[in-house]
Order: sequence, then structure tokens, then C-alpha cells
Amino acid sequence: MAARHALKALVALSAVAIPLGIAGPAHATVTSSGCTVTPLAPVFKNQWTSTGEKRIQYPIEVTCSAGRSITITDERWEADTTSADDFIGSSTLVNSFGATGGTLTRTITATLPDSDPWGDDNEEMYHRVRFTVSSNGVTSPVTVWDMSPTRTFHL
Repeated sequence: MAARHALKALVALSAVAIPLGIAGPAHATVTSSGCTVTPLAPVFKNQWTSTGEKRIQYPIEVTCSAGRSITITDERWEADTTSADDFIGSSTLVNSFGATGGTLTRTITATLPDSDPWGDDNEEMYHRVRFTVSSNGVTSPVTVWDMSPTRTFHL
């Protein structure tokens, strides 16, 4: 009888634990009004400023149906575990898609910040996007923010 109760408790616990274990990351793709936007993980492609600072690329994949114009707001952030994340900068991107629509990747390149306290030589970078779509004189509401994966870069 005790084994049967233990088995029931284990089944009940797994019913709660399994959905928590398969939860997806905090980032995803957002689709609205015929356009889909995905902020991809930041990447370092061996670019440097004239003063020796790393240049980080923040790619965004954009797919739109024919006849759409999209305006994307991109914000770059440095993640912190012990305090609020640090806002680094923002950009606005505009693209028009002709008679066939299509997919493209837009990339924002920015200098890696040194925003952590002295002695912490790693910056955990991500970006987030939201957008509106215009078609036939109608503009959609702005979408929710969509975050990229976070990637760590050494100064």
C-alpha cells in the first residue's frame, strides 16, 4: 500500500515537473500582419574599432509577404544577474518588400560595452526587437518585444 501511495505521489510530481522542464527559452519568433521577425544571437566576427574595442553584430531575420513595409525597433542590452540589465543603445530599421515579398537578414554592428564592475571582463549581450507593418495605407499595432539569446563576450 505504501508503494502505491509513493507511486501516485511520483506521478503527480512528474505531471508538474515535466512541463517546467520543457519550457522554451525566453526568446521566440514574432509574426504580425504578414511579417515574421527573429532576433538572432549576437556574434563577434573579428571586427575591432581603431582603439582596439570589439565590434559585435546583432542580426535580425525578417520575412514579409508581398507589398509590406516593416519598421523594426532594436534595443541592445547587457544582462546582469545582480542588478537591472544595462541599456546600451537602439536603432530603427525600415524595409519594403515588393511584389514577391521575401526574407533578409539585417545586422546592426556596435562596440562591445564595458558596463560591468572592475574585474568583470565578460559582457553578456542580447538584443530585443518589436515592429509595425504597413500595407495598403494601414499600419499594424506595435508587437511585443522579442528577445534574442544572450551571448557572453570577453572584453
